[in-house]
Amino acid sequence: MIVATHRQPGRKITLTEILAHCTRGNFVEPVDEQSLVCAMIYLEKRSETVEVDDVQFEVSIDTSSDAPLHRIDELFSPVADSAGKDALGLTLSGMLSDGVDGLEAI
Repeated sequence: MIVATHRQPGRKITLTEILAHCTRGNFVEPVDEQSLVCAMIYLEKRSETVEVDDVQFEVSIDTSSDAPLHRIDELFSPVADSAGKDALGLTLSGMLSDGVDGLEAI
């Protein structure tokens, strides 16, 4: 499972730390060229853009002052391309229309 979120800038605590404290789960922050592993929950950092190429992450630093407006779409669309009918996407809450195109691709 890969989780991408829109988070408030300047927050010192990460979602990984919050979830690790509250729940049982294997929460990690993906690193570039890391292979996806089943039963792992990947949480991207606010300062990074995460994409998936086949079964590996492509992680880059977001140098802009604002988070990309379509962070979820940027993650879901390549997942749809590589996983095909095995892909599953879920948007719990979005920012504007982010996630709509990615879910449609899935």
